[in-house]
Amino acid sequence: MPNMSLEDKVIIVTGAVQGLGKAISEGLAESGAAVAICGLGGNALESVAREIRNAHGEDKVLCRECDISDEDDTKSFVDQVCSTFGHIDGLVNNAGLGCAAVRPDFLVNPIPIWKLDPAEWRRVVEVNTIGTFLMTRWAVPHMVARGSGRLLNVTTTFQTMLAPAFGAYGPSKAGIESMTSILVDELEDTGVTVNVVVPGGPADTEQIPEGMVKDRGDLLRPDVMVPPIRWLCSDAASKVNGLRFSAAEWDDELPPEEAIAQSTKPIAWRELVEPLVTKDGVNVQTSRRAS
Repeated sequence: MPNMSLEDKVIIVTGAVQGLGKAISEGLAESGAAVAICGLGGNALESVAREIRNAHGEDKVLCRECDISDEDDTKSFVDQVCSTFGHIDGLVNNAGLGCAAVRPDFLVNPIPIWKLDPAEWRRVVEVNTIGTFLMTRWAVPHMVARGSGRLLNVTTTFQTMLAPAFGAYGPSKAGIESMTSILVDELEDTGVTVNVVVPGGPADTEQIPEGMVKDRGDLLRPDVMVPPIRWLCSDAASKVNGLRFSAAEWDDELPPEEAIAQSTKPIAWRELVEPLVTKDGVNVQTSRRAS
C-alpha cells in the first residue's frame, strides 16, 4: 500500500498551513495527486505550496487563502479548483481551531462552558463545524455529478468530545461527526464515500502549545494521517463507507481488509440509534434520500 498511486486524482485539503493538513497535502502529492490547499497563513501557506511544486511539479498544487467559515470564500475556492483541474475527486475537511485558540493553557487552566466567551465559542464552531459544512456543500455536488468521490472529515476522539475544558472544540467536532453520519446515508448509491479519520491520540501540532506536555516526542507525528487517507482516496477504497479510522492503528503493511479491521469503528453514533419507524412501518432513516 505505501506505493499506491493517486495519479490523476484532484483532492482538496483544508487547513494545509501546518500540522495535519500540511502533512496530508504533502503525502497525497507524493502519491501523485494534485492537491488544492487552502488556509489562512499567507507566506506559510505559499511555502507549503512551493515545497510541493518543487518536489512534484507546477501542476500538482493550487494554493489559495480561504476563510472556510465564509460562504462566498469557500464557494469561490471550490469553483477555482474545478476551473483549474476540471474536476474534484476528494475533499479532506481538516481545518479547525483547537482549545488553544480560546486559551493557550487550557489543560492546566481550563474554562468551563458556562464561563466561555460567546464570541470565542462561536468562532470555533464557525470554523470547525460551519466550515466543514460549507466546503462539503460546494464540493460534494461536483463529485456526485461525476459518480465518484471521497469525503473525509477529520474529527477527534470521543473522549475529547466529552472532556471538560473542551467545551467549544468537543461540541464542534461532535457536530461534524453527526453531519458525517447523515451524509453516509444521503450519499448512498452516488459513488461518493464518506468516512472519518482521526489521529488516534494527541498529535504534535499547534493545537498543543509548547510547555503543555513534558515530552513532545510522546505525541503522534502529523504524518500519521497520511497512510489511511492516501488509501481512502484511492480506487481501492471505493466501497469503504461510513467508518471512522484511527490513523495510529492503521498498518500500511497489512492487507487492506486487515488494516481496516484493526483501525476502524462505525461513525458515531450509528450503533446507538434504533430505527425510527412510522405507524405505517416505514423506516425513516432508510426511506429519506436527498433529491
